[in-house]
Amino acid sequence: VPHSIDTKLELVGDLAELRKLMGVVGFRVGEDDMTRAQATGPRDSSQSKEKVERYPRNKALLSDFTLRQICEFVILDYYLFDFTPPDACLEQIESDMLKIQNLLSNA
Repeated sequence: VPHSIDTKLELVGDLAELRKLMGVVGFRVGEDDMTRAQATGPRDSSQSKEKVERYPRNKALLSDFTLRQICEFVILDYYLFDFTPPDACLEQIESDMLKIQNLLSNA
C-alpha cells in the first residue's frame, strides 16, 4: 500500500528498526550480524571483487546525456556538499548555484 507522504513510497522505517525492516523485505538478519556490524563499523566495498567486476568505474563509458541525468538525480549533493561534478554537468550546476546565491542575497 503506498504511503500517504508519497504515492511511490511503500515502506517507511527508522534505522533503529533495521533488523525488523530487513525481515519485512525478505532478508534475515541475526543478532550476530547486527553485533558484528556495530563492532566493525561500515564495510569498505570499494575493494570488493564482485563490485569492481560488475560495476567498473569508467566514466568514459557514459554519454554526456547519461551523466547529466545522473547529476539531475543527485543534484542536491552538488549544492550541499563539496563534490566536484562531471564536466557534462558543471555548466548547469554553476548556473544553478549563481541563481541560488542571487536569490539568497536578494532575500
